[in-house]
Amino acid sequence: MLTSKFWKCAENLYDPSLGTEAVAPLLYYLIRTIRPKNVLEFGSGYSTLFILQALSDNLREFQLEKEALKRKNSSYKEEPYNEEFYNWLYSKDAPLSNPEYYMQEYKPQLVCFEQLPKNHPHTQKVLEAVKELDFFHLLTFIEGHACGQSNKIPDTCLPIDFAWNDAEAYENFFDEYWGLINSEDGYLLYHNTISSFFSHVSIMEKIKIRLEKFKNYELLNIVEPHKINQRSCTIIKKVSQSKKIYFDRPECQKQVYNTFLNFLKTH
Repeated sequence: MLTSKFWKCAENLYDPSLGTEAVAPLLYYLIRTIRPKNVLEFGSGYSTLFILQALSDNLREFQLEKEALKRKNSSYKEEPYNEEFYNWLYSKDAPLSNPEYYMQEYKPQLVCFEQLPKNHPHTQKVLEAVKELDFFHLLTFIEGHACGQSNKIPDTCLPIDFAWNDAEAYENFFDEYWGLINSEDGYLLYHNTISSFFSHVSIMEKIKIRLEKFKNYELLNIVEPHKINQRSCTIIKKVSQSKKIYFDRPECQKQVYNTFLNFLKTH
């Protein structure tokens, strides 16, 4: 949660000239919604704390929901296809939870590349805030430029579910990291892609040309119209053929019910 303690720490890192006052909370809520395991950031700062807070909150809720799901499963033994099944599915304990999701481990991690050395005042402020909020167990901090150093990312932090570039070298970053983005609905995000500088227009055009090689993506530009610069965020998503479940079909009800039973047997 974005507590008063969190906001106090974040305030010490806030720089109005960087324009992340709205984007950083957006990252928080995107990560809270998507629940990525492996997150990559190029360029540490204000947004770093929002990413780490989201991962911390996700981990805490995952553990609570998993326990609630255990209680939920132990309370229902009937076959599906009746009203009682739906009452149970929507009940207070872990409502609407998909047990398949909780049968896997959730150990989120942020890998952050920072060009400034660790003894630089900016980097020290970031790491002090991370320590104050007790987020170091969620952070792998790598000193240096992200481009040319993807081999430094631990294998346990791949594939990348959510990548955020708020630094530079957008084209080179895409070339190196697009292949590392999770093919199952992974995300790549850039800050300040649409501004009043013509160079930024050409950057996006070059990225779009690169994307033409791939058919499995969605792209969204979010613009802050009240700004001249630092005024946009671009979200690129790899699109997978997600399995659809239709609850009005008996075979899917049976499938969901059996998944609950499997979860109960293994947990």
